[in-house]
Amino acid sequence: MPPTVIVGAGIAGLTAALTLVRAGTPVRILDRATPGGRARSRVHKDRILNLGPHALYRQGSLAQWLRAQGIPVSGADPTRKPQQAWVDGRLQTLPTTPGALLTTPLLAGGRVAGLARLLRRPKGCGSVSEWLAPLPSRPRSLLEGFVRLSTYCPDLDALDAQAAWDQLQLSTRGVRYLDGGWQSLVDALLRALGEEGVRVEKASVHNVQAGAVHSDLGTLPASEVILALPPRAAGKLLGTAFEAHPAEAACLCLGLSERPNGPGFVLDLDAPRYAALHSDSAALGPGAVLHLMHYAPGPERRAELEAWADQLYPGWRAVVETQRYSPRLLACAGTPAAGRPRQSVRYAPGILLAGDWVGARGMLADAACASGQEAASLALQARAGASLSQERG
Repeated sequence: MPPTVIVGAGIAGLTAALTLVRAGTPVRILDRATPGGRARSRVHKDRILNLGPHALYRQGSLAQWLRAQGIPVSGADPTRKPQQAWVDGRLQTLPTTPGALLTTPLLAGGRVAGLARLLRRPKGCGSVSEWLAPLPSRPRSLLEGFVRLSTYCPDLDALDAQAAWDQLQLSTRGVRYLDGGWQSLVDALLRALGEEGVRVEKASVHNVQAGAVHSDLGTLPASEVILALPPRAAGKLLGTAFEAHPAEAACLCLGLSERPNGPGFVLDLDAPRYAALHSDSAALGPGAVLHLMHYAPGPERRAELEAWADQLYPGWRAVVETQRYSPRLLACAGTPAAGRPRQSVRYAPGILLAGDWVGARGMLADAACASGQEAASLALQARAGASLSQERG
């Protein structure tokens, strides 16, 4: 029986591949680019910069799957350290626990309502904006900041409230910044696949159909095809257009010769942005790595982020050694939209989809991993059914 052919070697594709091969199913993985997708990291003057801020949710689908597969990752949890809020042009302590929410001056006049809203799963409302609309302005801005931070979604008018609440609850269980950046995770997955005799083949795919993938390597027979691609790329191969709601942001990444004086993490409650010294919680090379993100993308945000860095980290310009600005960084290919379910993993007989825009479970890398696992499970079921039919025939 032909192998399962996986197109795309990001988190979703690598998850599907390792799940299948460890279940005894032969696979081929094709990708026209360097494996890892948006989980790749870049090295600039010995400092490791992710493609924007990345955090591994400690109890999310990806972390749980990594533990089950015996793939270790290292790094610390930044949420276990003091965090700050930027309010009216100055720093205040950011409340990150129910007890802190009850006592913080940030929620004066509305803290009980704000806490109850945070702890109770929303019902009878579609979007995050509808869910938080009854709150006073300050509790609302605090919860909006937490939602954007945990989902990377700027459009709270469209984001599904229940999905956002689930992601908030997941964030309270901790996250991890990874030593070596997310490239260390990609490398670990590639090593695990290599130990199983599988490598990613560099090739462009021109067309797919049930049972075959047409690529630079020729026409490859496939028992199942898993397209672990962004929606536009998958749609192009299938001759269709997928509806997805991407999340983009502006991100300024700074490699510094030394740690600047300033907070390890700041959530802005006056504007949709945050700053994080990733190197406080992960080994990313010498000196320090600082990320500043604005949830409204655009080239004009760079000057704003640099000016904000001047306020938070005076003197950073004197110690900067490398920097990268991404005006429209893709944080997520598809966020859960209120009233509209995400694309199903099962597209057609013999063709499955995976990615952070696919499936009903999780968001961000957790959605990519969960959909990759589901695609692998469906491929295994189809393979078992085909084997049974052959035996009976």
